[in-house]
Amino acid sequence: AAVFNNINLQMLYKNTFLLILFRVLCAVFTATMAGYAFAKMDFKGNDKLFIFLIMTMVVPSEVIIIPLFLIIKNLGWLNTFKALILPLPTAFGVFIMRQAILDIPDDLINAAKIDGCGRLRIFFKVVLPMVKSSIIALSIFTFVGAWNNFLWPMVSCSKQEMKTLPLALGMMKTLYNTDVGLTMACAVI
Repeated sequence: AAVFNNINLQMLYKNTFLLILFRVLCAVFTATMAGYAFAKMDFKGNDKLFIFLIMTMVVPSEVIIIPLFLIIKNLGWLNTFKALILPLPTAFGVFIMRQAILDIPDDLINAAKIDGCGRLRIFFKVVLPMVKSSIIALSIFTFVGAWNNFLWPMVSCSKQEMKTLPLALGMMKTLYNTDVGLTMACAVI
């Protein structure tokens, strides 16, 4: 009862699910498009750019928090859903999608070109249906990452109306006193 009286759970769930929905949709779309470009399009520096992208995986996400904060502050996006959704594509997602799209035979894509399909139509009608399992896996990884994300929502949103569920769980703890029962009840809910 104390959790329901002290916290607006409906607002927290709404914020968290909106954040997760847009994060998953945007991350899957951008990672799939980038993976398609890296796997099936030939352009100068393709391999070098992909290796550079993969090298960014060794950079901890905490390192880019301050530059991202400065970007959203200068854009005027503090305390908005735009700020919560901003960190979109990940090198891991692009890597997963590139590897899945590399398994699609080039003959299938060439057949679609012969039938008159453009690059976007090939992407939507040929590539996406063949990499559904990778899209589902990437969606699950993105969902779990967005659900457990504590640091970025804490940095980008200071208004109570923009808080997410992990932040609410963190608010259960105070500097001098932690009500373990209340914290566990909030975690269960």
